[in-house]
Amino acid sequence: MCYTIINRNGRSNTLYRVLIADDEVNVCMLIKKLIDWESLDLEVINVVHNSVDAFESIEKHQPDIVISDIRMPGYDGLVLVQKSLELSKKPEFIIISGYKYFEYAHRALSMGVEHYLLKPINKTELEKSLVRIINKLELFKQKADAQKQLKDEIYTSRKTMKKHFLTSIMNFDGQVLNERELKEEYHYNFNDSCFQAIFAKVDFPIQGIGELKGLLSIVEDVIDGILKTSGYEYINSTMKSGIVSVINFDISDKKKVQDMYNRILDQLMYEMNKFHLFTITIGVGEIVYNISSVKLTVKGATEAVKCRIKKGVNRIIYNEDLTYNKVELKNFFKESNKIINLVEIMDFPALHSYIEEKTILLRQTPFYSPVSVFDLCEMIEKQIIEALIKINADERIIEKIQEEFEVAMDMCLKEEALNRECRKIVSECIELLIQDKKNKSQLPVRLAKQYIQENYQKQLMLEEVAEATNLSPSYLSTIFKKELGISFTDYLISLRMEKAKELLKTTNDSILQIAEQTGYSDSRYFSKIFVKVVGLKPSVYRKLYM
Repeated sequence: MCYTIINRNGRSNTLYRVLIADDEVNVCMLIKKLIDWESLDLEVINVVHNSVDAFESIEKHQPDIVISDIRMPGYDGLVLVQKSLELSKKPEFIIISGYKYFEYAHRALSMGVEHYLLKPINKTELEKSLVRIINKLELFKQKADAQKQLKDEIYTSRKTMKKHFLTSIMNFDGQVLNERELKEEYHYNFNDSCFQAIFAKVDFPIQGIGELKGLLSIVEDVIDGILKTSGYEYINSTMKSGIVSVINFDISDKKKVQDMYNRILDQLMYEMNKFHLFTITIGVGEIVYNISSVKLTVKGATEAVKCRIKKGVNRIIYNEDLTYNKVELKNFFKESNKIINLVEIMDFPALHSYIEEKTILLRQTPFYSPVSVFDLCEMIEKQIIEALIKINADERIIEKIQEEFEVAMDMCLKEEALNRECRKIVSECIELLIQDKKNKSQLPVRLAKQYIQENYQKQLMLEEVAEATNLSPSYLSTIFKKELGISFTDYLISLRMEKAKELLKTTNDSILQIAEQTGYSDSRYFSKIFVKVVGLKPSVYRKLYM
């Protein structure tokens, strides 16, 4: 298989330098023999058999590429990667392993290592990884050159404009798009044939969310690589945990394009297989025949992916092949504001029952579309968020509930899992609202306590504290007793006596001075209160701690 290295004309004669590190001598020899290094403008500068020597060689020789075993004497390959990342010149890594160490693969990806190969080493795969790294290094070199930097910026600008074009299409609410104006604004080269969208959706366990950005980069590289060689005009754009592509082709090429989709799936499944529990699903929208309808094919592709909750993952799902019954959910919600009202009056048992009733109603619909399961979840989310806004819930609660609904709808692979997550989020929303209500009811008491603690040395009255907290004296007195179980006066005395005990133990101040520091101008009255609360005279209490 031949790989093209991009933009290599005009390069200097400097070779990219390669270090090979593996504790098996035979493996090192095999790697050296597998690759025609000179044809790739590569030079093997050193071969080492443990990680300590590998790191010393990286520091000394500054290789551009390191091919390293995952496990070697000294420390493992990932520690070698981590130590190398701390150097001023960071090499690109190809990690090789004799087994599917999924944990190592995940950690390598999180460190920016995009090339993880399994033994026995395959020449094609190794060469492919080397070429991808060379291409990446070439781009870095180009960016250092002023003239080529300009070309790169133009390329990036056009790519960004294409993504903005797709966004503008998806957000367009009118009936007719002015195709001539769009072409002039976004500089696309679509012809008058047909359009079709695909959505390559990555699914992963929640603990793998930190690796998503790296995975999406791999997914886009795979799609980009195959579409570039097809000769078709296309646009890629990231959508949550997947990549949306819109392809422009002649309808006579339909079978050829479908074969291309199969190649994309095969390559993506190969990449996902390196990472435990990561899967891929490709949804394909209907073919449309004008730019104005691109929004429909993108929607069709994303809806096809949603059907994986019934059809499964690691496959292509064509929207045109789906025969599910569409469900009009608005008929389920004839009482349009029911959820909003139940949240507003905090009738949570009724809220749970109402949501469960709608879920059962959907399941009773013959051959209902999996898309309806997501639509139901979205309708529940929308009404709950509207209710939270209406009752002036804390913005953090609103943001948290929105985020959890979005994550659930993006990550759940089974219908029951999505329904379960929906119920869980509703329960969490209820708990947060109850706690929020409790916190709000306790806030006046907390403010009053804070004011008392800052002013207990003064002649402090209930009316002054009430005014400081914007409450009436009678209401403050009532909630003080309710929240703390003691009256305002008893709390103030208790606080002052605790401060007095501390001063008696830690200072040589007179009883009069301590009385004045705790809000009493009369030392005899202070002593009387102290005896009543503590059971000892202040002077006797002090002697106990002298």
